[in-house]
Amino acid sequence: MEVASRIPLVILAGSDRSSERPDRAGNEDLVGFKAVDTRLDGKPLIQVTIERFRAAGLFDPIVIAGPKAIYESLDLGAWLVDTDGNFGQNLAAATEMLVDKLGSDQVAITTADIVPESGDLQRAMEDYLAHSPTDWWMAVHRVEDPEQLQSSAYKPRYRFVPKGEIEPVVTLPGHLLIANPLAGRRKLIYKVFNLAYESRGRSVAFRRMFITRGAITTLLAEDLRRLTRFQLPKITVTLVWQGLRLAASLRKGDVVINEIEDILRKMWATGRHRKRYPERRGRFALFSCRSLARDVDTVEEARELEQKGAL
Repeated sequence: MEVASRIPLVILAGSDRSSERPDRAGNEDLVGFKAVDTRLDGKPLIQVTIERFRAAGLFDPIVIAGPKAIYESLDLGAWLVDTDGNFGQNLAAATEMLVDKLGSDQVAITTADIVPESGDLQRAMEDYLAHSPTDWWMAVHRVEDPEQLQSSAYKPRYRFVPKGEIEPVVTLPGHLLIANPLAGRRKLIYKVFNLAYESRGRSVAFRRMFITRGAITTLLAEDLRRLTRFQLPKITVTLVWQGLRLAASLRKGDVVINEIEDILRKMWATGRHRKRYPERRGRFALFSCRSLARDVDTVEEARELEQKGAL
């Protein structure tokens, strides 16, 4: 498969209804449509985000997954999928539209509350294109100096051993994922992404438990549906085993990043797809990309961006 000259980009822009989440180091949570309420140089945050991604030259069309009543009047020059469910539902609405309308086998996903710097985007796209095609690719910020995170220092961080290195490094997940929706178990992924979003800012241990429990419930429901079609209920056993391996690896804090990539590919891509494309992998692109990892969840983070203006 050739890498598409342009990749559809989904910007998740629903409202944040949750509040009073713990583990914010005393910071005050933002709720509502923060991508509109937060402004940089007089522009809504989402407008700046779209301008940055459009300037990268690789993303088209750009799709906003959010309520029409909020975004239509902004004239952002993007497709609009009218949705305001939870994180997973918004992701599903936009992704399924792209699959149905364009047959997209590559979809980039980000959130409306980041301000990507051009250098970070350039490094990200160079790495993505150098390793394509992949079943999934995700930017991960390598935290060299935690103080540079400033008001985002409360965000949970993870330790991995990069390929070719010995010592683990501290990382912060980036908010840019490019995946092949035709390869994967999309319903499961929508559920897991929603669980991950709901538990963001919580401890690593809490997130492992929360996501694993929710994913198992989804898998059990799918296997029950398989039974009604007289099919073997084998999905739960297979994927729960991979999930337990993943949780154990994360708990160690010194796992080689390739091991996590392999486990996640087995969980994400169907067995049929893996047999057809045995050479493909998932990839964590580990490099300095602070602007892709610092989403705006708190009043303090929004104030810090507003004071600096457009970066």
